[in-house]
Amino acid sequence: MTRSIRYEKFTGINNKSPLERLKRTELREAVNVDIDQTRRVRRRRGYQKVYSGTNIHSLWSGEGHRLFVENGALKELHSDYSTTTYRTGLNLSARMAYAGVAGRVYYTNGEITGCIFDGADHAWGVEPPHAAPAVAPAPGAFKAGKYQLVFTYRTKYQEESGSSAPTPFELAADGGMQLSNLPKPQDPDVTTLLIYITPPNGDQFYYAGSVPAGTDTTLLQGAIYTVPLRTQFLQPPPPGTLLEVHAGRIYIGDGPVVWYTEPGAFGLLRPSRNFLQFEDTVDLLAATIDGMFVSADQTYFLHGTDPEQMWPARLASYKAIRGTVAEVDGALIGDGSSPGVHIMWLSERGICAAGQGGSFENLTEKRLSAVTGGAGAGLLRRDAGAVQYLGLTQDTTPPGEGGNLYATDTAVAEVVRNGITI
Repeated sequence: MTRSIRYEKFTGINNKSPLERLKRTELREAVNVDIDQTRRVRRRRGYQKVYSGTNIHSLWSGEGHRLFVENGALKELHSDYSTTTYRTGLNLSARMAYAGVAGRVYYTNGEITGCIFDGADHAWGVEPPHAAPAVAPAPGAFKAGKYQLVFTYRTKYQEESGSSAPTPFELAADGGMQLSNLPKPQDPDVTTLLIYITPPNGDQFYYAGSVPAGTDTTLLQGAIYTVPLRTQFLQPPPPGTLLEVHAGRIYIGDGPVVWYTEPGAFGLLRPSRNFLQFEDTVDLLAATIDGMFVSADQTYFLHGTDPEQMWPARLASYKAIRGTVAEVDGALIGDGSSPGVHIMWLSERGICAAGQGGSFENLTEKRLSAVTGGAGAGLLRRDAGAVQYLGLTQDTTPPGEGGNLYATDTAVAEVVRNGITI
């Protein structure tokens, strides 16, 4: 007599244990199906094409934008599936990283940087003036002595650049200074050239005046020395491959280095000081309110909000897979006892979840073999009450031949008794 056993609730896939040791609620394969919040299996919904293109990658959404790269062009996908092109001439295969903050989207692909706001593409930060003006004596109220001058640009959005290299000038007698061949900006957002000067024989720079961008000559006849220069030695952030916002700064992953901007000034960075050095390429930057998760040679949590005082704690001996980060409400993880924003990512050993204070757990290592691809994508999927983390990688090894985390096209549960499949 044939006897059938019916199971209606399942906990998910287990592709590590031998078939004969699977629990009754575990599946060896489950593809094109979902396991919902009641642990029942249902057929996965289909999908619909909404946009056709070639060589598309780097899809991202945030700050009211949906951005992607197509054939070397940075584009936005609108709700009616039309597009706007912000920038062209990009490396066809360079993956874009994005960071949205304060209504702006900052982006970089390891080669270029930029910022999208007010419906247009702008430079990320302002390049400081480079040309040195000519200085000649003129009538004025400066005391005789040795002076230095520097210049900065200011945009119509009130962003100020770092300063130029100092221009020295000596007044043999009391008087003023005639400046000519003033620096000319390349950035169309720059509207003003600011002039700073030291007191006679001094080394601290103070505001001395300003002229409209593009002005060729101006006359300095005196200075009050009350408003100091605040952007000396600062530069726009360099390109990188990862971006994250944390405690009023943007962090930029660039190989084994993580650069960070000045607090509250996302377009300014001090190259001599504003960086964290790691032993290997950084593949994960993911922040919580009290620190940041970093994967380099291993996986760490950097406790704190001030990068000069952060201290690292090692969480795992293995690395994250680049690009697979997604944010999730902690109430949806496990028993829901850890609310607040959590981070999930795909690592070399499975799906990891982490939260405030450096809490960390590998959710799948014991039952799922994980991919070892170098990069991928991660997102949170919501459908009919079910919430799922999807982590995808570029690994091309067929399922079952490389220890891949995978889902095939069927849901199968075999019952084996005394070596015989029933």
